[in-house]
Amino acid sequence: MPSLLSHNAMRTLSCSLIALLALWGGSASGQTLAVSHLGAEFAWTIPAHTAENAPTSHVVTCGAAVVTVPMPANSVPVRNVVAGPGSYTCTLYAQNAAGRQTAPDVPFPVFQSGYTPGLPIQLQVLADPGGPPDPPEPPIMAQPTLSDYQESDYSDTATNEVSASITWSAGDVIVVLGMTENNTRDMGLPTATGLTFAAVAGTPTNTANSCKGYAWTATAGSSGSGAVTSVKSHPVSAGGLSVFVFSGSDGLGGTSISAALGSTTTQSLTRTGTNSHVVQIWGDWNAVNDTTVTWTPSGQTQREATFVSGAATFFAASWGDQGASGATSYGFSGFAGGDMTAITLEVLGTTGGGSTSLPPQPSPMAHLLVR
Repeated sequence: MPSLLSHNAMRTLSCSLIALLALWGGSASGQTLAVSHLGAEFAWTIPAHTAENAPTSHVVTCGAAVVTVPMPANSVPVRNVVAGPGSYTCTLYAQNAAGRQTAPDVPFPVFQSGYTPGLPIQLQVLADPGGPPDPPEPPIMAQPTLSDYQESDYSDTATNEVSASITWSAGDVIVVLGMTENNTRDMGLPTATGLTFAAVAGTPTNTANSCKGYAWTATAGSSGSGAVTSVKSHPVSAGGLSVFVFSGSDGLGGTSISAALGSTTTQSLTRTGTNSHVVQIWGDWNAVNDTTVTWTPSGQTQREATFVSGAATFFAASWGDQGASGATSYGFSGFAGGDMTAITLEVLGTTGGGSTSLPPQPSPMAHLLVR
């Protein structure tokens, strides 16, 4: 019996004249193979035969398509059999002057070609072969844990910005967001006993007539606790710090930073991991006395909403597990302000966490028909 095999998986079949040898080795009922329309081909091994039994050709059928391949050829591209992508039932036959074999138990020499027909296969022919590979799936991650949050006094009275005491463990990631009333009012690199902070790329912002936004991170080398302090260049200027402590985090993922949002009060963030948390800070240079807003998406915890007369309006919030990676707009509506600065950060979990289904195991016939 001839069998449909890949060009790279040619097999020699020992075949009696009257035995039915299943195309799949007798075990592939209902199997469907997915193959490239342009990159795959049918190929088969021709069993030994005597001169009187010699086939004159082989016939490949796929749905309504019937293609005859004269001897001695033993292959044909899939694209020469089917016109395009789709689902097909395909079968291989041998034929000679006596015709095509149609019953597996007809003994020689009634059917002189001496072959039995191949059992049908289910074929899914795919379009766009050879295109760019699909982008890799983001790694499955366990969400981080927000183990502590503290902030400084968002006002214009403090000489420096000093948070309430935070507590951290070795390996924790500490994220500090800061905002001052305009770009001429500076805050220095935060300090805390046992922690070393570094600025997040793109911060601080520095746009005239806008609030100035800051973001810093540190990874704890050992357990500890203490206040986070930032020295201000103008001691009585308005500003504040929001300090987040995350356990089980690989650090930051996506970031979105702008000091020129105008009256826009949402900021798009593309998250690169799964199950990430998001933290955000806003400053309105117009200093509108309006601190009641509706956050989006839902599920946030509002950390700050403060109006400082003649200086700025400040907001801060955080969101827990955000599910699959992707782009989401974070912020709020119902605000009357009009000169916005915002920083939005993705806080990753740890790779290898969470749960996912095991990938399907390949069928023993998965190599068939695929070049």
